[in-house]
Amino acid sequence: MGWSCTYCTLINEDHEALCDGCGSSKEGKQVRGLAAGLRNAVSGAVASLTTIWDDLVDVTSAPFTPPPAPPPQPAPYSVFDVREVPRAAASPVSPLSPQQPRIPVITLSDTPPPRPPPPRRVQDLQQAMPRTSVNTVSRPCSVSLHSSPMRDQTVRDEREARNQLKQIELLCREFKTSFIDDEFPPTEKSMGKLYDDAEMAVPGRIKPADVVWLRPTEMFTKDGHRFPYTVFNDPSSSDIEQGALGDCWLLSAMALIAERPDILDKILLTKAYSELGVYQIRLCVDGRWRVVTVDDYFPCRRSSRTLAFAVGRKNQLWVPLVEKAYAKALGQYAKLRAGRTVEGLALLTGAPCETISLEDDDLEVDLVWARLLSAKEAGYVIGASCGAGSKRRVPEAVSASLGLLTQHAYSILDVRQEGPNRLLRVRNPWGSHVWTGAWSDRWAGWPEELKRRLLPAGVRAPGAFWMAYDDFRLHFDSIDFAKIRQHLAWAELRVPCRIGGSWADDAVALMLVVEEPTEMCCSLFRGGSRTADDHEDLLMCIHRVDPKGRVGELETRSDRKLSHMATTGDFFLRPGHYVITALSLSSFNRGKFRLDASLVVHSNKLLFGEAIACPPQMATDSLVQLALKEGSVQRSMNGVIPRFVTKRFGGLMVMVDNHLPATHLHVTSDCSKGPMKQQICWGVKVHNSVMVMVDHHLSATHLPVTSDCSNSSNVLSSRGATKVIDSVPPMSRQILIVLSHFDASNGYVVENKLMMATSRTAAINGVMMQPGAGASAAALARVQPGIEHHPPFEDEASKQLHAPRSVLS
Repeated sequence: MGWSCTYCTLINEDHEALCDGCGSSKEGKQVRGLAAGLRNAVSGAVASLTTIWDDLVDVTSAPFTPPPAPPPQPAPYSVFDVREVPRAAASPVSPLSPQQPRIPVITLSDTPPPRPPPPRRVQDLQQAMPRTSVNTVSRPCSVSLHSSPMRDQTVRDEREARNQLKQIELLCREFKTSFIDDEFPPTEKSMGKLYDDAEMAVPGRIKPADVVWLRPTEMFTKDGHRFPYTVFNDPSSSDIEQGALGDCWLLSAMALIAERPDILDKILLTKAYSELGVYQIRLCVDGRWRVVTVDDYFPCRRSSRTLAFAVGRKNQLWVPLVEKAYAKALGQYAKLRAGRTVEGLALLTGAPCETISLEDDDLEVDLVWARLLSAKEAGYVIGASCGAGSKRRVPEAVSASLGLLTQHAYSILDVRQEGPNRLLRVRNPWGSHVWTGAWSDRWAGWPEELKRRLLPAGVRAPGAFWMAYDDFRLHFDSIDFAKIRQHLAWAELRVPCRIGGSWADDAVALMLVVEEPTEMCCSLFRGGSRTADDHEDLLMCIHRVDPKGRVGELETRSDRKLSHMATTGDFFLRPGHYVITALSLSSFNRGKFRLDASLVVHSNKLLFGEAIACPPQMATDSLVQLALKEGSVQRSMNGVIPRFVTKRFGGLMVMVDNHLPATHLHVTSDCSKGPMKQQICWGVKVHNSVMVMVDHHLSATHLPVTSDCSNSSNVLSSRGATKVIDSVPPMSRQILIVLSHFDASNGYVVENKLMMATSRTAAINGVMMQPGAGASAAALARVQPGIEHHPPFEDEASKQLHAPRSVLS
């Protein structure tokens, strides 16, 4: 029954000793004088309200309906009120143990780590950067940054690498021994599990037990003693041959770089053969430049003493050295298996990379050809993938009969418009298995003059062939570009960040100050993507900062997809302040799960920026602005705007705006399985429908909405369910649900049924709570009466993403 408080008359539970309202005891005693003060305050407030009410009644006799309370708004933030960004712990350094006796082998542990650069002070940035009227308030900054020309970063890395190399060589000469890399020792552990059991039956595969680690002087090669061992010997794409490791994607990228000595020179910091066996390779691993030091022990076949993996013809070492350096960065050679050329291009060049899919149903064939010609003219590096997409225009057997390998990466060496003929020069990194169709070397239809120019006599290029653009589009699924712009003095800015999981205070955004019209390209890299077992989505949005210091209009964004990298492509920004948010939503319900990532900005002008904390409200604002700009609107009633985001989104986002001033909107969003017609788009099924039930005889009512996505498959829901029911207050908007592609190896299905209705109360009514595939009768029976959202928001991050907010904020 409970007990009634003597002072404030509040009914309390029997087990409560003190009143929840005024703090008085159950026996009627006041606690520390608090009850009397509250009683007086409450009595005064009631008297004042009574007087005001009487005055209103005297003024008009019309019935009075109090307006509904506005939805609770999240705490405000400003990108200019920067909080301290949590810093990652420094990587441990393993010094040489003093108890361990010295042996005549020099390892990386014997050399001290390079001294880190001094941190940049925000005062220096503020003095160097002119302020605009939008940002006149001096503010603290957690991490101050400015972009630098890419060539300057290369010079700094080379200087630090030389200092470390001198120390290693000094110790080697002092102890009269060669260098052995103890961080990546010549053992089976560094090999990893190379193949699944089923793959061992494939010819050319090698077992770890059949491998012996040898230095160059101990190996046999195809070129024998005709060429001395060198790092470079007039490198070309035909010098690269793939071994027993399935890393054609990396070798295809290396074949492209072999034709660009200006790039290759920046990768191999050690350019001459080392008698001490120590080499330094500069790679861009997961978006961060890294100088990797390795020795010259290579895996070889025990029976023949030849290189087991990548081979550089003419006894060139740069090919196996680059392969070994990346294997060391990943921890094992086995981690190099399977990939796409674009990944290898990003690793070797550090340049912004972009992929064009050739599988789109609405592919603009002429535009893609124009981009190929433009990319070749601009000096970009270009690769391609054959038969690795979700669609296959021709059977695999047909491609094989014409000499092509499916699930394989190729290099594009040249692009030519010869009269009406559109031709591409393509190369297989294996040095064999070449195209045998039209425009191949032995094709009988070659015009004599064109054959003399494109196939000069006596010039042999193993693995290279010409093919027509139309044939290329049939057999290949994507084209990869690396936009090399060092010669154009482009600048770069690289910012480490953490994304994913339930949004927390350790998330980071990047605020940019653009002082003049600037062309740029932004990329987001997932850290450790090759060593991870799961797939996570990546999304990057660039917003203008509004006058209140909040995330404003969306300028551009990357595709949202399951990948190791996301990129925006090239775009222009006018002078002003901008903020870049980096998001991953597929792990939204996984608590403290985090992904290490790198946010990279390339620009043709120098930029100033600050790495700032990205609170959950800022991330939600970013998604809201995305939906406002790109959401497909399906109007169903005046004052209500449902928006659906599916294009380039890797799933679905549903947001509803309720602009009705005195009506609550109840929504059911159902993405569960049901007998709905499906629209197939590039291996993805997408369908949205809206059903509205409105009672026009109700005043000051609530409008319930149901969103049913239960017919979707291979997706994850940010609400933990595919059917959600929500009550959207007047003049409010709400992100109802976000679906994310789950398994990248399969397509996904997205369907959504949206049902909206009016109601007198904010609580979910019985009409909206009908069972469906996404919410069974048993599940709905457990719904607590009086709630406004089902499923309820389980944590603060869910509340920040999905709670209603004012449309005016």
